[in-house]
Amino acid sequence: MHWTPTAEKSLKAVPFFIRGVVKKGVESMATKCGQAEIDDAFYLKVKSSRGR
Repeated sequence: MHWTPTAEKSLKAVPFFIRGVVKKGVESMATKCGQAEIDDAFYLKVKSSRGR
């Protein structure tokens, strides 16, 4: 799954010990939504939908 540089930067703000879980969750949601790329807007949408 391709991440834009801004989305990668946002992901790097997540603590390292949970980052992998967050990345897999966002990528799973992107697949379900038919997203070919994860941009910052999509990342923030998923983050807010999960109450974070």
